[in-house]
Amino acid sequence: MFKNLSTGAIGIRANMTEGLELAKNAGFEGLDLNIDDASQLAQEHSVQHVKDLWTEAGIAMGGWGFGVNWRGPDADYYAGLAQLPERAALAAELGCFRSTTVVGPASNDMTFQ
Repeated sequence: MFKNLSTGAIGIRANMTEGLELAKNAGFEGLDLNIDDASQLAQEHSVQHVKDLWTEAGIAMGGWGFGVNWRGPDADYYAGLAQLPERAALAAELGCFRSTTVVGPASNDMTFQ
């Protein structure tokens, strides 16, 4: 276990580079991976470039957002599910093997069954 910063969980909007700087400056050992930012940087540069950013910052990868909206409309669910293999493959290539999602304690729209 390590002290991990999840910027989105505390209302901070930061791209991956900004997040790495925040985590490092605040004494965190890890940061949740923004898989969309990582994908964009990997396309623009390389996967190795993304890995190097993390190595240079001395920050471990926490988890990456699962990205499948299982609580919304079917179309959103299936769109997210279609992207999952590519996102998971990139995360694995980067060495980030933890994924996160939120399971709320209740729903105004979904039934128990």
